[in-house]
Amino acid sequence: LLMTNAIRRLSLVDKLKQRTIQDFIQTHLWSKTNLSPIVVELDPTTACNLACHDCISANLLNQGGIDDERLMKLGEEFAQHGVKAVVLIGGGEPMAHRKFGALVDALKDSKIQVGVTTNGTMINRYMDQSARTDWLRVSVDAGSTEVYADFRPHASGKSQFDLVINNMREL
Repeated sequence: LLMTNAIRRLSLVDKLKQRTIQDFIQTHLWSKTNLSPIVVELDPTTACNLACHDCISANLLNQGGIDDERLMKLGEEFAQHGVKAVVLIGGGEPMAHRKFGALVDALKDSKIQVGVTTNGTMINRYMDQSARTDWLRVSVDAGSTEVYADFRPHASGKSQFDLVINNMREL
């Protein structure tokens, strides 16, 4: 019985059905006339500058991305339809899209919350936009230059560990 109660407390469904969560959603996030999603996960590109051995998107990488004009139009459409947040994630590195910075700026200017999942190697290119995000998750599954080079190889053969750590420090 104790284990069943512990599992129930960890249930995402039960958490979402809590009266306080439902009240918050109804009050702040949703109206019955709004048919748009609350949060959109957007993969702007499949381009990636790393070749991680365990990448779940390995078979999709470097096959293109959303056209620049269409990407910016999507940002406008999200704002027009009441989307509350956009997570820039991907079957690639979201910061590899050349309109990444402009998209973050447009979304934030439209009062849309922005989250980013990144490998961290390109933060220095988009420092201002990275600082504007509501959250930024950097995937760093290593604690040293050598291990990082094994887990997240770069085409140059050089470990990007120090670059990623320095980019995070600069934020």
